[in-house]
Amino acid sequence: MFGAGEFDAIVSDLHIADRAGEDRTSRDRSGIALLRRIRDESPGCARVLVSGSLDPDEVAPLGDSVIDAYLRKPFELSALIETIESSLARKRSSRASGH
Repeated sequence: MFGAGEFDAIVSDLHIADRAGEDRTSRDRSGIALLRRIRDESPGCARVLVSGSLDPDEVAPLGDSVIDAYLRKPFELSALIETIESSLARKRSSRASGH
């Protein structure tokens, strides 16, 4: 589905709606599962999780291994842009330092 380096960044909602419009939060259809898959298939891609239902304490266990940043809804577009830009800058810095 994803090729290495195909995306610079991806933003995923915790709940991914299906075609009927209902939220799917099963293990294989959540936004977190999507971000894990992207991490595995495109490790250089910056991953941002957005949710209105998670508190930062619930996000913390995901750590940097799954997400690079978290935004709680609602948020301003400028906050999303800033979050993506800072996540990309950290990824570039990490690659430049060999991590």
